[in-house]
Amino acid sequence: MISQSNKKYALFYWLIWPFGAFLWSVKNMRSEIAMTILLLFCVFFGLTFVVPEDIEGAADSARYARELRNMHANPLSFEQFKNYLYSDETNKVDIYQPLVTWVISLFTGNPKWLFAFFALVFGYFYLKNIRMLIEEIQGKYHFFLILMLILFVLTNPIWNINGVRMWTAAQVFLYGLMIVYLKGNRNGFLWAFLSLFIHFSFAFPLSLLILYQFIPKNTWFLFLFFIGSFLITELNIEYIRGFSENLPDVFQSKANAYTNDQVLERFSDSSVTQYSWHVIFARRAQSYLMLFLLTFMFLQKEKLKNYNTLSLGFLNLALYFTSWANLAALLPSGGRFMLIANSLTLIAVILYFEKKDSLVKWEKLIQFSVPFILFIVVFKIREGADYFGFLTIIGNPVVALFVEDNVPFIDFVKSLL
Repeated sequence: MISQSNKKYALFYWLIWPFGAFLWSVKNMRSEIAMTILLLFCVFFGLTFVVPEDIEGAADSARYARELRNMHANPLSFEQFKNYLYSDETNKVDIYQPLVTWVISLFTGNPKWLFAFFALVFGYFYLKNIRMLIEEIQGKYHFFLILMLILFVLTNPIWNINGVRMWTAAQVFLYGLMIVYLKGNRNGFLWAFLSLFIHFSFAFPLSLLILYQFIPKNTWFLFLFFIGSFLITELNIEYIRGFSENLPDVFQSKANAYTNDQVLERFSDSSVTQYSWHVIFARRAQSYLMLFLLTFMFLQKEKLKNYNTLSLGFLNLALYFTSWANLAALLPSGGRFMLIANSLTLIAVILYFEKKDSLVKWEKLIQFSVPFILFIVVFKIREGADYFGFLTIIGNPVVALFVEDNVPFIDFVKSLL
């Protein structure tokens, strides 16, 4: 147990040097005060979040920052704000981000406070998901288990507040799934449903979750469905366009934005020419790593029936959602749902490898995958370096209120090369 004085010391440590308090909290993850400090660090991260506003269309966060400033400069009444939502002119079909932006705009036009609040909400569900998983680990932490935990943490990390609607919805949806299938509490379905109000596209995984309640949980069938989804190379886009025509006007315009010819052409071109080799390699490595892990777990299905039913349950969930995510990835932006599928895969793997004796038989094969896992981890941290600066590492909340630091940490690294 951590004493009351140590709790005060930890809070004081965060106030002086949040990043140092963050490192301490990671080491003492199981303590309640550590989770509080980590949540406070998430808030600090949002307060020092780097918004790349100098590049047009570079990030969703730039649009959110401009929206806040515009709302503050041109205040909206509550009646005007209601008309702002679900309007053909604004194309707003979500509630969470516009509502938060509007409320904060009544007090300030400074994006620091907007992203601090975004980070608070995101961090709450993010840390809840991590904590629930850690509570299931009873044995000692071995190297591969730690790697899997790091990969889980980096699957949807705090800097994803850049696209706060989609990725906060993903954390809330995953939170609901974990409450249902890890804790056995059906109230989790309510949380999964609430993700729909954060990002409208979660009507898709929510529909899949409802369907999952009625299908047989046959691991063989789900694995074959998963393998089949990898073999599909073409999806009838005209069918999807036809379906979108039956949606209400405000949703139809949003759906068409993802399926028109220009977007499809841009998506196709960018997937081939826009990214450098390390980006392509990291994404392909992650895709094949998940294929390997799911196949490995499938081969352990008989053992899981007697050894770890929780792991088997998440294996079935992972196979199911990964199959649908593979199909969705054939559409522009549809690949974003793979994040949920990957999270479920990693949960299944972590629950299986929580005991070191699970590793022995496959140790050499697992070791072969370690360099690829390390590459993925480094790549994901490098992605995050676009959204934090030196102030995030060496600053504190008091300094952050008076000092502007909108230079990404990665720019400093590049200047040294």
